Amino acid sequence: MTGRDMPVVALAVSAVAAYTVLLWRKAIVFGVTWNWVFPYIGSVVWMDILVAAVAAAIVFWLTLKALRLFPQNRLSAAGLLLVCGVLFLLTANSRRLFSAEEIMVNIKAESFYDASTMLSARDIMVHSDNLARMFPAHQHLHTNFPGKLLYYKLLALAGGGAFFAVMANLLLSCAGAALVFLSGRLLFESPRAALFASLFYLFAPQRAYFFPLLNLITPLFLLAVLLAAIMAVRRKSPLWAALYSVLVVCAALFDPVPLVFLFFATAAVWACAIYARKASVGDMMRFAGFGAASIAVCLLILWIFFDYSYLRNLSAASTGNRHYFPFPREKYWSFYFINLKTYLVDLGLPLVVALGWGAVRIARKTLPFPQVVFFAASLLSLLVLDGIAFAGAEGTRVWLFMLVPFCLCAGVFMEECDDRTAALFAALLVFQALPTIAHIGFILI
Repeated sequence: MTGRDMPVVALAVSAVAAYTVLLWRKAIVFGVTWNWVFPYIGSVVWMDILVAAVAAAIVFWLTLKALRLFPQNRLSAAGLLLVCGVLFLLTANSRRLFSAEEIMVNIKAESFYDASTMLSARDIMVHSDNLARMFPAHQHLHTNFPGKLLYYKLLALAGGGAFFAVMANLLLSCAGAALVFLSGRLLFESPRAALFASLFYLFAPQRAYFFPLLNLITPLFLLAVLLAAIMAVRRKSPLWAALYSVLVVCAALFDPVPLVFLFFATAAVWACAIYARKASVGDMMRFAGFGAASIAVCLLILWIFFDYSYLRNLSAASTGNRHYFPFPREKYWSFYFINLKTYLVDLGLPLVVALGWGAVRIARKTLPFPQVVFFAASLLSLLVLDGIAFAGAEGTRVWLFMLVPFCLCAGVFMEECDDRTAALFAALLVFQALPTIAHIGFILI
């Protein structure tokens, strides 16, 4: 660990230590006001701290081993990190009051799996805007789109039940680290920055807090669209633009909220390419025109074959969201700040420190243009998401997909750090997550 890393390391350690003290004293409010909080379940005891410390030490040792192995054997290093990520989620879930299967099938925690067992794939599409009346007790159906139900129908084709769905969500979510690596590698042309981003993604507290819910799958759609955007800029081919459009429609059917970030991210990718003179404004306009036409064709096909109207579905989901969060809009202003505070804390304090370090480097003008633009697009996306108030009081859960761009930014900001510093940050993320998940009701059934 170099002397240059010591200030950021000291700040990250201090932040997690202060957080642990506040958690011990129940001085942190997880959520917002008007009883929209994730409540405390018992008190943190010394055993919780001991378990977290032991897990963090193991993660530090294994991730450091993987980071040092990476230059010689990337496949083995990736496998070791993936195993660590899986074990982290399983360990975190073992600290809960409920099993992952109980959470999966419970309609209060998440309504999609239960409802998917009662409908055919065609019924899901045809009745997408009528699900609130068909399933009045399944509140998550009232504010969502058919993609999550179709996802579980797809898993059902493999003949699996709730346990199979839990394992699929576990493995797919952790495998998303590979897409994070590929995205970072293409965006910033730095394998080391991409590796650090994958590391932070695997051990982010938010993923542990909401496992095995489908919020962990949403980042995969975001990553697929982001990769298609990068390749469309590089290849300048109508086929990549068409693939980008198809993936945008798939992402919108699963969860439309990430489209806010994807709009800014796609613009940022094109801006960087034009700045580097690897693309022209004309290329961007052709991509936009062909992409818009392809999206229109996809939506038309859904309407012709399934009588599915995305606008009709969006209207029904917006109505459901207003009923789900029935507080007056004129009193929502305080939520703008509280949601951001809660989200940033739950994102992982070491990640926030890394992002803050990057912001300082941007102020000193020591970072290249692509990093600055992508970080600005990420921050702007978060502010817009907060401003449209679609998350209500659940910013940590609804915005979980924003973990991807912030991990990418943190990875490139920490690129010049020592391997031990990156491994320590991963360990600190684990240390923050485990006592919290044991005593905060992020998921109640």
